Amino acid sequence: MFKRVKELWASELLERAKDPDATARVVFRAALFGPDHPYGHPWDGTPKSARAVGLDDVRRFYHAAWRPDRATLVCAGDVTRPTLSTMLDEALGSWKAPATPAAPPLAPPAPTGPWPRLVLVDRPDAPQSVIAVLRPGIAASSPDVPALGRVNDAIGGSFTSRLNQDLREERGYTYGASSRFSVSRGPGQVVAWASVITDKTEEALAAMLGDLHKFATGGLTDDEIARTRSQSRASLVSTYESVESIASTLAADAALGRSADHEARASKACDDADRTQLDALAKRFYAPEDAIVVVVGPRARVRPMLDGLGLPAPEIRDAEGNVVP
Repeated sequence: MFKRVKELWASELLERAKDPDATARVVFRAALFGPDHPYGHPWDGTPKSARAVGLDDVRRFYHAAWRPDRATLVCAGDVTRPTLSTMLDEALGSWKAPATPAAPPLAPPAPTGPWPRLVLVDRPDAPQSVIAVLRPGIAASSPDVPALGRVNDAIGGSFTSRLNQDLREERGYTYGASSRFSVSRGPGQVVAWASVITDKTEEALAAMLGDLHKFATGGLTDDEIARTRSQSRASLVSTYESVESIASTLAADAALGRSADHEARASKACDDADRTQLDALAKRFYAPEDAIVVVVGPRARVRPMLDGLGLPAPEIRDAEGNVVP
């Protein structure tokens, strides 16, 4: 069984390297955090790490990670606490924690640069280029996270965002341009990206950099402030429409070390965020001047297009994010 699972895992990793979008997500982490940082490698591993994992490694991880003193049970539905307690005693009563206490989870440090940088990944047969602008992000514990969600919605987190309206609707360079920020115990990443027509790589990247610069220096418009508030309220409603969604949200909060009342406090902070706070976050997280620009595409065609954008000399990386000499 282990051999078959390991072979399937290795095959999936090889297939990942053929997908420019998946390759870009791997390179994001490697370029921003570096190989020695916990966030500097893909969560599903690399071909090299997959080859090195043995059955004993899996057993050690299981015994270290799957223990009741490291677990949080989240339940949402038509059930009372006494009934649930009885069910848990019957199902999990024999699950005992080891004698050695579990180590508390640690928040990894923020990435330290250097930047700005240009990273180019050669995918000779890729039908499109992936362009991305990458910056250090924010830890889940930061009080700025709720308001940053609104800022992200304005620039790239929704269909009506600036990036999508410009690169897709106005210019026709892509089927969609977007942005997101990772939510993790330590500071993660903020990234804007799009898969674009290869021959329009230069124009698309110039447009993305221009949109980000204008957003960071000029802030949100009146319409964006109103629209993102409405979007956040609608998202809040959808979160509590089903017991599955409620449980998923609370489980994510528990995994991130958030308090039980996090969602109530976060929704108020998101709704209360004013122009001054939103504009400050736009400047802090989306200014492209000190970002890492990542381009995944046919190197021979793309490299000449990048020379006219005033970016640093490119560092060449492979599909796993390793620097190519």
